[in-house]
Amino acid sequence: NCLAVDHDGNVYLHDSSHQRICRVSTSGVITTFKESISGSPMGLALDASGNVYVIGNIGQSSTVNKISATGVMTPIVLKRDGLNIDTSVLRSVVADNDGNIFVNENTSAAIYKISQSGDVSFLAGGANNGTISDGLGAAARFGIVGGLAADTSGNLYMAGSSCISKVSKVGEVTTIAGVPYRYGMRDGIGCVFGLVSP
Repeated sequence: NCLAVDHDGNVYLHDSSHQRICRVSTSGVITTFKESISGSPMGLALDASGNVYVIGNIGQSSTVNKISATGVMTPIVLKRDGLNIDTSVLRSVVADNDGNIFVNENTSAAIYKISQSGDVSFLAGGANNGTISDGLGAAARFGIVGGLAADTSGNLYMAGSSCISKVSKVGEVTTIAGVPYRYGMRDGIGCVFGLVSP
């Protein structure tokens, strides 16, 4: 979850041992992109403008920081407006083409959207009770939330509970590969495809 690739093929990764973000060029040259990144790394993402987003865990809280392409780091202050989101357990982060970022919240197994101004809104999942089901918004259940990815149309893809789920821009969740909690490696198409711990 702490690795991302930009449009030019450069790889960004979180070097937690040295509290920095490194950039690896297409020719394999490693440089320091940003130093003094505190906290345990929980997620890293890039947007179309080259901004880097980092989730770090410090004690009982999670931080979300935006780092510009020139290396200027700005904390994103989350405006929850009454949402019951546990900000101490944010996991994974991905950015869309509009500059919004999406995070997994581990306690309730839900996905939240965060705007550039820090406004937090619910997208899908929640009420983590071990069940998994497709559905719209709060009707969907993820079980275990994992890594996030996004396509150019704004759809999200999440790995977890031995399956891959697609989440539309309006929060419609559809299982596209694997079978929930059916662990084991097996080639196939869609819901006959086997995964262990995606």
